[in-house]
Amino acid sequence: MKQFMLISLLSVCLLATSCKTIDIIVNPTHKILLHDINRLSKNSILVKFKNGSKMVVTKFNETYLEEASLLLQDSKYIMKNNIKFLEIRMTNTGGSIFIMTMIIDIIKDLKDHGVHITTVCESVVASAAVSIFELGDVRIMSPNGWIMMHPAQGINRNYINESTLKMLENIEDLYASIISLRSKLSKEEVLSFLRSPNSNDMYWFNAKECLELGLIDKIDLILEY
Repeated sequence: MKQFMLISLLSVCLLATSCKTIDIIVNPTHKILLHDINRLSKNSILVKFKNGSKMVVTKFNETYLEEASLLLQDSKYIMKNNIKFLEIRMTNTGGSIFIMTMIIDIIKDLKDHGVHITTVCESVVASAAVSIFELGDVRIMSPNGWIMMHPAQGINRNYINESTLKMLENIEDLYASIISLRSKLSKEEVLSFLRSPNSNDMYWFNAKECLELGLIDKIDLILEY
């Protein structure tokens, strides 16, 4: 069975011949014995713990329709089975802004149903993926991880009609609101990244800068279990 990786808030991964121990995300001081792992889809696994708790772990490599569809399937499974923990592991350079909004809606719905979500940046989270990453109740980044924001690609503000501009600004506003709500960056600062006159501009933040700006909650190693 393909090995998957989890991360704990205390960076603990104790290996033994009979059992393995990790920290449950919402309560990092309470160690819970791993009981079993089952595959849900090609991107997701279900982790069962000795105390009865369950957590879905899913991989996001791109914000494209397939992954959005898989997350939608996972979300239905999570709510049907009353699972309270979801971990989204990301090495993601972005994708369609419309798929981004779809994933945002799915994640917000899960949170409204009491699901605790941890997002993990394994190496890079960029573009549309940043707003998804920032929705995590706990946001973790590897020591050499990066976040990148930039203006929308493929759209020239000087050559689009009023309706298209309104759509773009609405999505930019959603993106900036999510990030400013969870960080020390103001909404205006985020919008300045998105509306730079040079569409090739990229704004990069390493792990230390992300921590200082409140874009993440913790820098931690990705540990295999």
